[in-house]
Order: sequence, then C-alpha cells, then structure tokens
Amino acid sequence: MSESKLLYRELVKTEMSCVPVGRHHITKIYEFVKEGYPELCDDSIECKWQPPQASWKHKVRNVMTRLKKTGKIDQEDLPRGWYRVTLNVRWDDKVILDACCGGRQMWHKENKEHPNALYLDIREEAPGCIKQQPNFSVQPDYIQDYRELHAVPTDTFAHIAWDIPHLFRSTSGLITTKYGALDQGSGNWQDDLRRGFEELWRVLKMHGTLVFKYNDLNIKASEMLSVFPVNPLYGAMTKKGVNNTFFFVFVKLPEDVPIRTRVIEEMDEDFMDLMRTEHAEHKHSKDE
Repeated sequence: MSESKLLYRELVKTEMSCVPVGRHHITKIYEFVKEGYPELCDDSIECKWQPPQASWKHKVRNVMTRLKKTGKIDQEDLPRGWYRVTLNVRWDDKVILDACCGGRQMWHKENKEHPNALYLDIREEAPGCIKQQPNFSVQPDYIQDYRELHAVPTDTFAHIAWDIPHLFRSTSGLITTKYGALDQGSGNWQDDLRRGFEELWRVLKMHGTLVFKYNDLNIKASEMLSVFPVNPLYGAMTKKGVNNTFFFVFVKLPEDVPIRTRVIEEMDEDFMDLMRTEHAEHKHSKDE
C-alpha cells in the first residue's frame, strides 16, 4: 500500500486528531499532519490528479471532505482556504471537564475514563516518555488550549477540574514532561491564566463548581489567586515538603460573573434597547 493511502487510513481512523481544535488555514493543517506523520508525507511524490501538489496533501483534502460531512470540520463564514476543526462531542453526555488532564493522576482509578467527563490537554505524550514510569502517558480526548475553548458551547459543564502546571519555567527533566510548565503558553502566565479562567467560567453552568488545584512551588497562592476575577468560595491546603498543594473551590453564582462578561451582557441589552427605540420611532413615523 502506498504511503499516501496509509496516511489516508490513519487520518480517517483518528479523525485527524493531529490537528488541534480551532480555526486553521489549509497550509497550517498540512504542517500539523506532516508533524504527526512525517514518514507518510513525501513531498517528492506528485498527485496525478492535481500536479504539482504532493500526493499526501491530496489525501489530506479527501479526509477533510469526509469529515465535513460529519460536522467535524466546516468552513461556514470563513475566508477561502480556512477551516474550523470542532469537537465531535455529544454535549448532553458530558457534564464534567478536566481542562488540563495530564496523566489523569488525581482521578480515582475507576474513573480515569469516566463516560460523562471530557479530558482535555494542550499536549500529548506517548507511553514510555518517562523511563522511570513506562506506563505514564498524556492522552487527552482532544488536544485543546484552555485559553481558547471556541468549540465548547457556553454553559456546558456542571463541574470543572483545573490542575495547572506547578513549574514556572520548563526544563528537560521529568517534572516538565509529566506536568508541563506555565511558560509554555504566551510567556505571560498571568494573562494566560486570566484568559483560561474566563473561558472555563464561560463553559461552566450557573451554580456549577470549578475546582482549582495548585502547588505553590514557584508562585505564591495569593499571587496566583489575584489573577482571577472572582474569589474562591473555600479551599484547603496540604503541605508537601517545602511547598504546599492547594484545592480552591469556585461556585458560579450570578453576582460572581466576571466583569468582562457582565459588560458584554450590558452592552447587548443597551443595543437591544436602542433597536427597540428606533423600531418604535420608525413605526410611529410610518403611522403618521
């Protein structure tokens, strides 16, 4: 079987999971696929149907056409050449979100694949990535950045677990491989976590709970909490050596909706009042 056909088979089987959720130009999609399957992406083999395009790129487009029929990929309201990759999820079945699942270490052994939970992470690590722990892996349901949950509807989850990396700077050591690091985002951890909190708050249902797990190895808990637009309802601390592990519980209540969201809602209401006034004035002038 040719390399391009093998690539087609793999992309169909995995639903192109090598391409993260979000909006991407076709050239970027090609890059994601080539990063995921370098051995199957030979640029020297031309497509006989659309030369001089590489044969493997033609197969990628064939898979994308197939996935458009399932709703996994769409181009609605996007410029030519751009595609939207979405989560193919039955949202009614998913009421729990692990937004930074890693190796799912904090989950009870019977619930590491809970049917009502969605496990997300920004990265993926294959078994064997840690020599001392050959069974450890990071295998989220979807590779997704908690700062940009565009594919997740508002008010979806009743419970969210958010266990962020403890290290500020990434290293080549075991801890970074296992847990990640805060500097792997934009480089501004305060802004990254503020954006992350606001996105998680958006997808959390009213009266839902967000449990924030944090270790103060590099950043004090008080400094970390100051980034968030609302305060936790309560929390607990466990001391481990020179550092502490915290659990903070947030409950989404009407009075705790972040200011940014409130402003948007107030702007929408002001806009609707203006539209109603203009409509009434227009109707009055027509009657005259």
